[in-house]
Amino acid sequence: MDKLNTIERVHKTNIERLVEEFGEEQMEEINKLYNTQRSSEESNAKIRDFIPIFTYRAVREILGER
Repeated sequence: MDKLNTIERVHKTNIERLVEEFGEEQMEEINKLYNTQRSSEESNAKIRDFIPIFTYRAVREILGER
């Protein structure tokens, strides 16, 4: 259970980092993109420990291209 809480905290921290980098005015879009990407990563992953890393990188790349 502690491992799950740690992963959830990392997801929360990732969203906060993205908001800091791309602006609070994009918070709703960041949350939507992040959670969509996270769902995609989780449905395809065999090892869930690394999902926060993959999700953060993918969303950061999407936002950076805009």
